[in-house]
Amino acid sequence: MLAVAAVLYFVFRNRKSRPVRRQSLENDERILFRCAVKGESSYQDSIRRVAVLGKNVDLVPEANNPYDKNAVRIDVDGRTIGYIPREQAKEAKENEWKAIIAAINSRSKATGIVLGITETYRDKPKARPR
Repeated sequence: MLAVAAVLYFVFRNRKSRPVRRQSLENDERILFRCAVKGESSYQDSIRRVAVLGKNVDLVPEANNPYDKNAVRIDVDGRTIGYIPREQAKEAKENEWKAIIAAINSRSKATGIVLGITETYRDKPKARPR
């Protein structure tokens, strides 16, 4: 038993971790600001299937969310990939954010996503009265 433990120790100790792969839209003029995605560790299968740099996302308010009445879910092609952080969720909902995937950070265990916010309600031109 001790020999097996020693072998496993040396195998994992000497194993090199995978480098971080980062894809990013650095100078995309559509992006007003960036927003991290929270909870993406729970949606890795969906992220692997649908997350593509520059792809539009749907921001879906969840008024009945038991943990946060301001929760905003992030969907791509009908699959959830995470949530807007709690600190920014109310603003995202009230200002009707529109977003794209601005960065994908793949690590050895999980892939993280960063959104690029491309439009908000307060940035839209107001209609002029006739």
